[in-house]
Amino acid sequence: NLDAAVRNALESRTDVIAARKSLERSEYNVQYTRSQLLPQMDLVANYGGSGAGGTQILREPPLGGEVVGTIPGGYSDALSEVFGADYPTWSVGVNLSYSIPNRSAKAAAAYAKLSQDQALASFRRLELQVAAEVRTAARGVESGLKRVASTQAARRLAEFGPNHIEEVG
Repeated sequence: NLDAAVRNALESRTDVIAARKSLERSEYNVQYTRSQLLPQMDLVANYGGSGAGGTQILREPPLGGEVVGTIPGGYSDALSEVFGADYPTWSVGVNLSYSIPNRSAKAAAAYAKLSQDQALASFRRLELQVAAEVRTAARGVESGLKRVASTQAARRLAEFGPNHIEEVG
């Protein structure tokens, strides 16, 4: 069955399978480049701690007043405040970005679409080539069978000799 042989070749030949995978990759590439045309939105979150070190000066009144005392401190005090989460800091934000001309993303999307079209054309060409190869092989088998049948007929004729040709026919 020639149609079944062509279908089998299109399903199981490694070059056809590889071309089909290449076509799938080109589709994913087109989807990716199209998504690059969309605006980008990022959620940004930050958490940290801070600490102060050094000698603390006490003033009366607190802003710009006379110095009334000091509280000694150092680097280790600052580290204990940071790791003790005495002064936690956090922030949450959203970044939205969109490139107005976005020419590079548009060019990449157009190139991906063109590559996909080329891969599809190449796949169709390969399908036609495989079908032609299977049909050529089938014709070769068919002509071989006819050659075998004609050789058998010639052998039978040779057995009877040239005088008995009328009897065989």
